[in-house]
Amino acid sequence: MKTMIALVLAAAFGYFLGSLNFSIIVVQMMKGRDIRTMGSKNAGLTNTYRCCGPACAGLTLAGDLLKGVIAVALARWFASILSAGLSPDNDTHYIGYIAGFFAIIGHVFPIYYGFKGGKGVLVGVASFLIIDTKVFFCADTYLHRDTYLLEVRIALIGNGNGIRTAGDVPHIVDS
Repeated sequence: MKTMIALVLAAAFGYFLGSLNFSIIVVQMMKGRDIRTMGSKNAGLTNTYRCCGPACAGLTLAGDLLKGVIAVALARWFASILSAGLSPDNDTHYIGYIAGFFAIIGHVFPIYYGFKGGKGVLVGVASFLIIDTKVFFCADTYLHRDTYLLEVRIALIGNGNGIRTAGDVPHIVDS
């Protein structure tokens, strides 16, 4: 029962936070206009930058990144309070994935803006980067087929793990 509550909370946090469109919010607060009536009429980061400048774009970027991070953090925090982890050590990673996924869904289909949203790239990057950095970089590198870049990225993280390759697929080897 606790796990089900944690899953529902994760989905709700993710979706409702993801539904906040910071481009619309920031431009309305700073310029008093609707970004959807300006430039390309897209409520996204690029249009915000082109039409309203770097200050609005920077706040939009921060908001879009933070909503994914906050959704994941809140969901994992509530799951740990509920002791809804999957293992004896109360692992709540799966809850983070649910919150991140629903934050992306909320960004793409926002309830507050008639289910017409953005692409969800920044929200997805922030959500999955905060859940597990190594998995994010492995997936990114696998998609782009750049093993050397992955090795550099993981080395910069510096968590004691190394990267080895098996054919084209990078995998993490504990040191």
